[in-house]
Amino acid sequence: MRRIWEDAIRNFGGVGIAFILLTVGTWLIFMILLPQLIMLDFSFRPLLPLRKIG
Repeated sequence: MRRIWEDAIRNFGGVGIAFILLTVGTWLIFMILLPQLIMLDFSFRPLLPLRKIG
């Protein structure tokens, strides 16, 4: 595993690795975790008619 990271840093540089990790982390948060949390929030709300909401 250490060899893989050494090769990646040699090929992409520290800034390239940081960019890859940052973009993957951002994608993970906004495309996977956030929608799951929104669906979890909606799953606990009662299904009310529009007149009774709010």
